[in-house]
Amino acid sequence: MSRGLVLAVLVVVACSSKREPARDQPPAPKPLTVPKPPAWQPPASLPAGQHLGFVPDGIAARVGHPQGIIAIDLRAFKLDPLLALIPDPFACTRDLLKYMGVVVVAGPPIVVYATQLSEIGTKQCLDEIAPLIGARSGPARDGSYTIGADGEGASLRWDSGVLTAHELGTPAPAPEPADAELLELMNHVPPQAPGFVLVKGDAAHTVKSLVAWFRIDSHALYLSSRVEGTTAGAARGKIRDFIEGFKEGAAKKHIAVDESWFKETDTDRVSTVESRIPLSAIGAGRK
Repeated sequence: MSRGLVLAVLVVVACSSKREPARDQPPAPKPLTVPKPPAWQPPASLPAGQHLGFVPDGIAARVGHPQGIIAIDLRAFKLDPLLALIPDPFACTRDLLKYMGVVVVAGPPIVVYATQLSEIGTKQCLDEIAPLIGARSGPARDGSYTIGADGEGASLRWDSGVLTAHELGTPAPAPEPADAELLELMNHVPPQAPGFVLVKGDAAHTVKSLVAWFRIDSHALYLSSRVEGTTAGAARGKIRDFIEGFKEGAAKKHIAVDESWFKETDTDRVSTVESRIPLSAIGAGRK
């Protein structure tokens, strides 16, 4: 691409020995300016069939075609019991989470969208905690804000009230509404659920889809999971993998897991599990 050309041509022609009356000179050409393309704006509203539950259109119109998404409406949760578990060195994150709106994680590659997250407050908080996790933070040349170390980390950008964060070195996906397969999975999520997970299956695997929804109160986290398999028994295997994986992760955090927290049901190709995880057990594991 050329750096640009600036041409100035002054031509004075004497065509006759006779003096001719002065002629009006044409106006100087105005410099050529190319306006910047406007920032992408979400549509005023999406068609009814493209809504993702409580997810605002400003996010639902951007998520594109990921393999799966996790969405949480933090406004519907009583977060104080969980916020109290955040260590004091990271206390600034408590205020950010307390007033955050909707958070959506889509991928792969992983992209995070969030509303009601103060740009100034977020940057100040990340600048404060970055040294604690061995990272660096600050503005980048492209106008985004980055946090990370050794080439790994996240790039953050605010647009039309929505934060978009993605992995350094990977571009954010083109803004497109969710595809029909993800939208269809929403039919399994209760309308009142303030959080859900949607995962599309893959023809090369034994799972056709995974749908989960959850809520939290002052006593427990409630999680319902539904797995549909492509073959008989495959869904039950994934449900057991989930439970065993939770137990292993809990053990590492010194959380004692009770088998009564999980209630399973199983059909030919669909398996579900209803989980009730006491917050007191999580808190005890941190001590």
